[in-house]
Amino acid sequence: MDIARFLAILGMMAAHLWTPLLIFTPTTTPAGQAAEVVGVGVEGNAAALFAVIGGVSLVLSTRAAARTRGPGGVLLSVLGRALVVIIIGLVLPLVHTPILVVLVPFGVSMILSAAFLLAPSWLVASAAVVLGAVGGIVNATIRVGLGLSTPMEGDSLDIRVWTENPVEALRAVLFTGTYPVITWVVYMLAGILIARGLLRARAAGSARRSALLLAAGGVIAVIVAMVVSTGMIAAFGAGLPAGVDPADSRYGAAPTADPWLQLVAAPHTGTPGDLLRTIGIAAVVIGLCTAVWDRPGRRSFLTRWVQAGGAAPLTMYCLHVLLTATVIGIAGGPRTSAWYVYGPGAWGLQVAVLLLLALVLVLLHRRGPLEALASLAAGALSRLAPRRAPDAVGIAVTNDLIPDQPEEMQSVDATPVKHPLR
Repeated sequence: MDIARFLAILGMMAAHLWTPLLIFTPTTTPAGQAAEVVGVGVEGNAAALFAVIGGVSLVLSTRAAARTRGPGGVLLSVLGRALVVIIIGLVLPLVHTPILVVLVPFGVSMILSAAFLLAPSWLVASAAVVLGAVGGIVNATIRVGLGLSTPMEGDSLDIRVWTENPVEALRAVLFTGTYPVITWVVYMLAGILIARGLLRARAAGSARRSALLLAAGGVIAVIVAMVVSTGMIAAFGAGLPAGVDPADSRYGAAPTADPWLQLVAAPHTGTPGDLLRTIGIAAVVIGLCTAVWDRPGRRSFLTRWVQAGGAAPLTMYCLHVLLTATVIGIAGGPRTSAWYVYGPGAWGLQVAVLLLLALVLVLLHRRGPLEALASLAAGALSRLAPRRAPDAVGIAVTNDLIPDQPEEMQSVDATPVKHPLR
């Protein structure tokens, strides 16, 4: 999961640093064509992968609290981590960067998804399907009904937005922002289901087979989503207003409330088509990473190096935002074609800095500083719940949150200090 999450971070960085190159570079040039290809690969996909792994992380990071503190400890543990994420998300955008910081909706989605950690998997799956099926049309209808003059509200949702217009800020978090909770909760529920399935498979000794099946299922989901999406655009696309391309990346919802657009898999639309495609891609990445790296035996230094980067997602993400703000300041503003601001050079430079930090973490056997802070908050709040004996934990928690596993795995997973923020 750490390796998959590091890939998601690299993908989000590419979306922020490569695709803006299209503003300054014609698509007929090699640089423009490269930026266009990178955009197709990462736009909407990297953020969705990050959100799905966020759901996986909810399961992995709360198993110790489930064993020792029961359901109350699980909910308080998630609340502690989420509050740290939200507080950072309120402050980080103040550094003036064109990056839309996702931490506030991510943290709110964590809190709203926490209750499903205590629910049986059939209920989690049902909630994901229902919310995924109706969320997109509800979101688009709300936007049309509000008559928004801009395609999104709230921008990065920093503390100023909340103090100046709290109603708009709350609406942006839930519906009208680029990363609305109504969409991101679906991703996290999918992650919860993936985590439970892989944990059970790992306990049964069939992790690699199940991981490959997960990846194969993801491929099928992507193919179905794209075939249906292409058919819908061919059949109904001409009826949209002039200048509206149904296949374009949006700002959190479909361009109109037309029902057929819910089957179009355009990035950042939150439609059922988009959800099926992006969750499928996340399943492919998670499945392949699990099949390749989740094996017994000592891992290579290179693997542990990349893992260290993925195990510090909050630190890495914030460092990326700060680096981007710094180079933009050096260049004199965001509208620049300087190589160290946008393009492959800028992306490579920032990846090198993140890998250097990951190297320090793996050599010192430390977690990221922000992950340590989040873990501290999670532990402090979870201890407010009364300690419970293992046989007192509810059936839903015992059977779904912490599936049966070999004793040696339990002893490792129950030690919170060994696991950075997941």
